[in-house]
Amino acid sequence: MKKLIYIINTAVLALIFTFILNADAFAVTWEYGTSGTGKNPFTPRGYVIVTDTGKYWLNSRFDNSTETVRYSGVPNGVSYIDAKKLDGSNYTLYAFTDRNPLVYQYLIAFKNGRPVPNFSSYLGAPGRLSVETDLGSGADWAIPIEGFEFEPGCYYEFGFQRGLQARNGITLVFSEDGKGYIQNPATPEEKQKYEQDKDLEFQFMSSYWVNQDPQTGDYKYDFHLVPMRFSVQTYANLSTWEEGKQEAKQFISSITPEDINSGKYNQENVNDLILTIESLEKEAETTIKKQLQTNAEENMQLMLLELKTALKKAQTTQTPSADLNTLRALLNEATDLYQTASANLGTEIGQYGKAETLALKEEIDTASSLTEKDGQSVINEAVNNLKEAMTRLEASIVREDNLILFDRASGVKAVIPRGVVPDDVVMYVKTLSGSDEVFNTLQTAFGKDSKLAVYDIKLYSHDLKVQPKGKFELQIPVVSGAEAGTSHVYKVSDDLKTSQLISAEADGNKIFSVDRTGLFSVAITITQMPPPKKTETKATVEETNVEVKEDPDANREELDETEGAKDVVENKEVNVPRAQQEPIAPVSIPLDTIKRNAGSPIYIILSAALLVAAAAVIASYDIIRRRKVRDRT
Repeated sequence: MKKLIYIINTAVLALIFTFILNADAFAVTWEYGTSGTGKNPFTPRGYVIVTDTGKYWLNSRFDNSTETVRYSGVPNGVSYIDAKKLDGSNYTLYAFTDRNPLVYQYLIAFKNGRPVPNFSSYLGAPGRLSVETDLGSGADWAIPIEGFEFEPGCYYEFGFQRGLQARNGITLVFSEDGKGYIQNPATPEEKQKYEQDKDLEFQFMSSYWVNQDPQTGDYKYDFHLVPMRFSVQTYANLSTWEEGKQEAKQFISSITPEDINSGKYNQENVNDLILTIESLEKEAETTIKKQLQTNAEENMQLMLLELKTALKKAQTTQTPSADLNTLRALLNEATDLYQTASANLGTEIGQYGKAETLALKEEIDTASSLTEKDGQSVINEAVNNLKEAMTRLEASIVREDNLILFDRASGVKAVIPRGVVPDDVVMYVKTLSGSDEVFNTLQTAFGKDSKLAVYDIKLYSHDLKVQPKGKFELQIPVVSGAEAGTSHVYKVSDDLKTSQLISAEADGNKIFSVDRTGLFSVAITITQMPPPKKTETKATVEETNVEVKEDPDANREELDETEGAKDVVENKEVNVPRAQQEPIAPVSIPLDTIKRNAGSPIYIILSAALLVAAAAVIASYDIIRRRKVRDRT
């Protein structure tokens, strides 16, 4: 009897230990496609800036006007602002989320493509704005950003990191198996995964679709991810131009009718100076103001040089003869172009437009009749009209249509023949820096004496990452400070091996032809460029992307189902090279198991209960056997 009690007690203790040891043996994650029970995904909505005229979403390709933020692919929101408000104070920014964030310090910013250090130091505690009717009903919780100073002529981008966590515990970190977002990281493995990924930039789930295996009946989720950045550019500081033009304006104000009548100054020269100022003023307000400050300063110096020439001529006491040299040289070029075009009119490739050819002929006839007596301003106008007519005629040539994509922050430009990519393609460029592991690996490969600029270039058609179907042209700025011809372009493969590309150099850019996007490096070496070292690194599988369609409350509708590509990528931990020339690499997400791979404790509990029952049967059998033996004796 004692032995029976001992066996039963042991089994009960085993059962108790089973409950205790399994209490934290599995994690809760939000499974893609599910909703309700407070386990919905935690979704950032975007950034809002408070200006003198109201609150505005920063420029992005996300629609924030409804209850749920959606990737639209169409730019919207404010694009340009002055560096300061009218009273000279800084702007207040807000980062919006769809629910109250418990951990909110994971916001990031970039200035001209470079990370802004210590951006989290500007953040305040989340709250609700008193007036948010113009921001969309889903813009619930605002993280204030105060004290951040914008500088003139800079391109700013703002984003979110995965370390954000809602009060329901859901983070923006994927679970180890990629089947959901981690909720309340508890186990050592989850905590390690959270710490490892919390500083990675968050990408928006723009769409998802469900597939079912016809043989097993198992469900799988596939989804897409797109970069989630919100940008604004500050107007350039035009003080260089404003101060430089004062001498010319003061001279014009000082001129009296007697100065003209007495011949002290020539009215034609003064008119040229006035027209020059007006033209340059228009250029400053419409073009220079929207440039990055470095470019704006260079162009303002050129403007002042042109103004100084006009001012010097206006201050002369003699009436100079009009300069026809520029007009005569341009007339020769225009005449040659007209003769070429008039002999090749039509709508076939390589032919010129008839209307543009006739328009150039009219400008040639007008300019040919001018003499020195017509005045310099008339001559200059004829030169400008000729240039414009020639430009229009050259643009009328029937040729293969090109898409021009330009990234303001990095200066990268892509010229892609139409048909090689979808017409709605968008280019994203990330400039890598010393804080990136990839950049440091390449720096080591090229050697410590090398100077690098590394760009990660991607193309998206709506929310699909795409690769071109043929060759196209890329233009990448040369390395800062490099002499002409000293920098070289390298293509960087997925395993970070480099190969030099044939490139030309013009206007501060390296120009080359490629048939894929990805990592590219422009490098110079102060001494001698060593051959790039072969480096080994983990190959990564592209993440894909999903649009969240849910209310900000705990019980929300399921994600918006969107049909997408059918190719499925294996588990993200598998080291395989990225597929090239594919529109996107979706991630496969099994539906049937959302708990951690350790399995549900219910099976262990049932096993323990069976052991208890088995132990009781064995003990009873042993007691009966002993009694029979005793009865025989």
